[in-house]
Amino acid sequence: LANIARQFEGGSSIEEYDTALFLNVPWFNRRKNNAVIAEARASLASAEQNYEGMLLKTDSEVEKLYHGIRTMQHHYELYIEKILPQQRAAIASTRTSYEAGDMDFLDLLDAQRMLLMFEMQNLHHAAEAFRLAADLEAMTGGSLPPSQVEIQP
Repeated sequence: LANIARQFEGGSSIEEYDTALFLNVPWFNRRKNNAVIAEARASLASAEQNYEGMLLKTDSEVEKLYHGIRTMQHHYELYIEKILPQQRAAIASTRTSYEAGDMDFLDLLDAQRMLLMFEMQNLHHAAEAFRLAADLEAMTGGSLPPSQVEIQP
């Protein structure tokens, strides 16, 4: 809505006024308004699709990180409960056989090397679980409950 008024003062005794009143009535621009409404609806639909896509991607990444953490924790526990004790028993058996003269010194060294390799792999599992947990915390924007992975000497 606009209102314009002008006054002309000439050299004569007649005063003139020029007044204009402009109204923007949306009913007369129906085609233009319908196009704007359709464009806004298309923009809204696009934004909703982008939101849904980001939501699905985030859910997928969070699930992937969670399963990675659980897998690394499982591997860590498996090594602590089964693999490392078995390798320590193998070293003890190899040492006994070496002392009895049934095995070479290289066999004993090989068994000890295997134990060190398993211990390093297990530390990798723990470190990877902590790394994945840090990534998950960064993605979710908060801290997670304390981890179940405990590093044992």
